Amino acid sequence: MRKRARIIYNPTSGKEVFKRALPDVLIKMEQAGYETS
Repeated sequence: MRKRARIIYNPTSGKEVFKRALPDVLIKMEQAGYETS
């Protein structure tokens, strides 16, 4: 059974940098064995 992770972020905070990095973060989490939502 895979571990689960829910990523919560504010898309309008700061300069919206995380919004652009989100796909890479999801890939890394899935490679580490997490099911993301």
